[in-house]
Parts: sequence; C-alpha cells; structure tokens
Amino acid sequence: MIGTYDHPAEIHPASAPDYVPVPQMRELQLGRLRATVRRAYQHVELYRQRMDERNVSPEDMRTLDDLARFPFTVKADLRDSYPFGLFASPLEEVVRLHASSGTTGKPIVVAYTEQDLAVWTNAMVRTVAACGLGRGDIIQNAYGYGLFTGGLGAHYGAEALGATVIPISGGNTDRQIMVMKDFNVTAICCTPTYFLHLLDRAAEMGAERYLLWLEDSLSNAVRVSERQTVAVDSFTRVLDQLYSKHVETVNVAPYVTHVPLFSLRAAAGQLGEDMPSAEEDWVRAPEGMRLGADMFVAHVVGRSMEPRIPDGSLNLFRFRPVGSRQGKILLIQRLGTLDETARYTVKRYTSKKVETGEEEIKALGFRQYRVRFHGEVVRIEIAREEMARAMSVEMAERFTAIFKRLGLKYVTLDLEGYRQG
Repeated sequence: MIGTYDHPAEIHPASAPDYVPVPQMRELQLGRLRATVRRAYQHVELYRQRMDERNVSPEDMRTLDDLARFPFTVKADLRDSYPFGLFASPLEEVVRLHASSGTTGKPIVVAYTEQDLAVWTNAMVRTVAACGLGRGDIIQNAYGYGLFTGGLGAHYGAEALGATVIPISGGNTDRQIMVMKDFNVTAICCTPTYFLHLLDRAAEMGAERYLLWLEDSLSNAVRVSERQTVAVDSFTRVLDQLYSKHVETVNVAPYVTHVPLFSLRAAAGQLGEDMPSAEEDWVRAPEGMRLGADMFVAHVVGRSMEPRIPDGSLNLFRFRPVGSRQGKILLIQRLGTLDETARYTVKRYTSKKVETGEEEIKALGFRQYRVRFHGEVVRIEIAREEMARAMSVEMAERFTAIFKRLGLKYVTLDLEGYRQG
C-alpha cells in the first residue's frame, strides 16, 4: 500500500475491468485467445488450412508470445469469403447481420450472435462512460442506422449506461441543430466530417450558443483563451506557435548525430533520392554510431511479424541494404491487403530459393558458401580454397541444373570467393 486514505476510491462500474491485476488479466487474455483459435480451427475452413500450412495447431498456443507463429488475417480475406465463409457459428445462432458499403468490391459481412451483441453493448458502455457520460445525459446519436454497424452499437451502449438516446441517425442537418437546441442535448455521436459540417451550418443559422457548446464539447478547435477559438484551417499555424513557445529546440546535425524518423507508410512507400522531405522528426543516434544518408528510423506500432521487435519500438533501417537479405530483419510491404493500417510490417526475411540452393550446395560437399540473387541472376560465392573444385565442368553443370530448376535464368560464380556481409 502506497498510502492511507480516509475514503475508498470510487471506481465507475464500467471501468472495473481496467483494474484487473496484470497476472490475472494475462491469464484471462490467454484463455480467451486459446478458445478463439480453437474455435476458428474447428469451424472455419480458411483458418484450418492456413494453420495446417504453417504446421501449427490450437494446442501450440501456450503463451501470448505464440501468437506470432499463427497466420494473419487480412482485409482481403473478409472480402474474398463473402458472404458467410468466415462464420464460426451456424446461421441458426445468428441474430443480426451487418455489412460494409462494398465500395472496393464485395461488402464485408459481419454476423452477431446474442453473446456478440452483449459484448458489443458492454464495449460501448465502457466507451460512453470513458467520455464522462451516464444517467441524466441526453445523447444525440447521428450515426447511421441500417446495414452499417455504427448507429445501433452506440445506441445500445448509451441506453445500457442509463443515458437518454435520441436515435436521429444521419443527415437533415437543420433538424439536427433544432433537436440539439430543443431537447437540451448534452452529447452527440457522429463522424468527424459530419461534425464539422454541423459547425458550419450552425454558424449560418446563427445558433451561436450551440456553436460555442459544440466547440467546448468536441475537439474540433483549439481554445487558446476565454471564448477565443482558432478555426481548423489555422490548426497547423497555432500548433507551430505553441511548439515554439513551450518546446525547447535542439541542434540537429542530419546523419551526423541524428537520423530521420519516418512514419511506416512514408518509410516503406517511396524510397529513393527523389523522395519528398517527409521526415516527421529527427532522432539522436547512440554515441559512436557511424551514420549515413541511407538510414532512417521507423516507429513500429502493434505486433509485428518479428517477435523480437516489441510494440512501440524505434528501429533503424537502411533504404537499400547491401549484401544478401537472407536472415535480416526488414521493413516490408504486405501486398494484397486493403487495410491501410496493416500494409507494412517488420519480419525476418527468408528466401526459399536461397534455402534450397544453399542446401543443395552443401549436399555437394562444400563447406563455406553463399547464394545471392539479383533479379534473374544468381551469384554463388564459394570459399577460395574450394574454388578450383567449384570451377570444374562437373560442378558448373550441377550448379546450373540446381538454379535453373529454381527458375533462375543466369548462374554465375563469384571469382572473389566467399565473403561475409
């Protein structure tokens, strides 16, 4: 106990799960994860096929770290399995169906059992409570009601918390403002873009009191003094002023003491000399590190495909790494996914062609060797003391057969021999 208190702390019932001790929370997470993996394996053909391909089974999920061994789900899987291919429950247990708009192809269909709806409601109860709302609040729900999942979730969560809900749905902006005024609304749920539209229309209608209330209630503007607001179009300028006033600047020597920090999308998307100046910031490198203009830092967020790279870590990369990529940890683009938040990840690179080629060279009796690929060309490095044997007609024919079988067009032997790096 850190201290003594006269009165016990008051914890909102909706936030009670946040105070579960970490060991018990990890145990709860692992139990639920195991149950989810087992259910997916038993009832969804795609997951069973993917796990079998990776030679993993639900029994291999022994710790939370084992999650990295299991296959990813990408957005394309949800679309390609339209409409019910990923359902793990029979349709007779499904009480509601929702779907996306399908603007990029087939819509993504989501099914809910009674238990799913209870979980969804509980999640929204916690969300609404985290905003400081509860019994006595009047919440105007301007999310859409329909096939889209937005409106109903917020509605049932707010009701379960004890708030009064106005199911006004989206659109009809003048009526939205009228209801806000006449019903004494204390909170509104809507998309950010629609909220900005409400602001503009409220100003046109002269609803000054509600315009000020909206500015106070949601983070559409920065309040710098009493009743002095800055419009969104000046947001960057104000941030710059606040930054220069309150943040101490440091001397940055690019590529001498500091390297640029890029977002994952910028760092992985447009690498080249003509890349625009997209660095978010500069990060000081450890003392004694030799820096170069081809280096950058990326902030990895979430669980990457490389277990040794933790969530939130800063990682140093090169734009164009030299030598073989085999076994190196790389920042890669994941093709075939429509989910912008999951298009880049960090993983240890392993080439099946390199593995197969090097295994066959080893089978020929060579002790020190390396295979490097350059498009349609394979370059074989052999230790100098074994070079004479490698250059024989027999070995040339064998090398050619091995790599032609792997799809290479040209097979070369590096006369400088094997070298590290």
